Parts: sequence; C-alpha cells; structure tokens
Amino acid sequence: MKLLLSVFFAVLTCNLLQAQGSLQFNEVKLMTATSNNTTFTVPANKVWKVETAGVSTGSSSYLSISINGVSFWLTPNWNNIDQGRYQLRLPLWLPAGTVVSLPFSTSDTRMISVLEFNIIP
Repeated sequence: MKLLLSVFFAVLTCNLLQAQGSLQFNEVKLMTATSNNTTFTVPANKVWKVETAGVSTGSSSYLSISINGVSFWLTPNWNNIDQGRYQLRLPLWLPAGTVVSLPFSTSDTRMISVLEFNIIP
C-alpha cells in the first residue's frame, strides 16, 4: 500500500511540475550607441545574453551599462568599486522588457554584442 501511494504521489508531482519554457537561438546582434539617448529594449518573448561590450577609442577610462536606468561598471580588469557604481561581469542575461543603454560622457562609440533567444513555451 505504501508503495502504491508513493508511486501515485510521484506521478502526481511529475504531472504538476512544468518547465517555464526553453530557449531557442534566434540571432546575433551588434548594438551601437553614439549618444546617451540610445536605448535598446529586449523584445517580448525574447531573452538576451550580453556577451561583450566595447568602446571605440581609449579616451574613456571606463565602460558602463545602464539596466532599467541603473548604471553598472563593465570593467573586468578592475578589482574595486568606484563612484558608487557596482561592477558587473559578462555574460549578462536580460529578460524581456529590460531597457539597456550605454551611458558615457565622451564622443566615443559604444557597442554590445548580444545573443538573442526565443522563449519556447
């Protein structure tokens, strides 16, 4: 009887648990910002994986990314936190609806390389 109840609850539990979906590769995106007003939004039913970020010249001493209006350093070689900003490491996964910008004070061009995935239910 105990074995039968255990099997019943195991089958019931397996049927109730469902994955939230799977990811299907869609495309590689290179997104370029030439002003502080440039924003990118992760589309509905998509997930972005930010792989790399870069700046066009060496005149800037830092590289940051703004996620939903909060700026973070993207400086993998720095070991400290400066000016109250928190350091991020790449890759970075971003869900649908996330707004991304690449803030800066110089005229350098900023770029991020993104892998975009479709969410398959």
